[in-house]
Amino acid sequence: MKDFFKIAGQRAKSLQDLRIKIQDIANTTSNARDTHESAAVQRSLYDTAADWATISRQDAFAKGQKKGYAEAAADILPVLEGIIAEIQAQEGKMQELLKEIQDGEKDLEDEINEAEDQSSSEGDDDLVPLDLGES
Repeated sequence: MKDFFKIAGQRAKSLQDLRIKIQDIANTTSNARDTHESAAVQRSLYDTAADWATISRQDAFAKGQKKGYAEAAADILPVLEGIIAEIQAQEGKMQELLKEIQDGEKDLEDEINEAEDQSSSEGDDDLVPLDLGES
């Protein structure tokens, strides 16, 4: 019977050792799960690289747009300058015509005034006084 108790004691000790080892494995597994879950939530180098690629792509697109707008502005500026030059030429011609018209009006007024002055001075010489008493 001593052997039976001895074997039963050894078996109980083995079960206790096995329980402790399995408990250690369970604790280690639980810690590994927690560590891996927190690592999975953290940003990785790949996440940062993917974000950088997105930023780079958006930046390149924005730069392309700005370059396109700059080139379009450079292309349109000579056209606008040509339009401005044409408008200035037309404006100069219009001012010359206006000046000619104003000068013509002034000359016409001078001629009219001169003609009136001449007719009033000439008309006095041609007038013959009427004798209303003889009729």
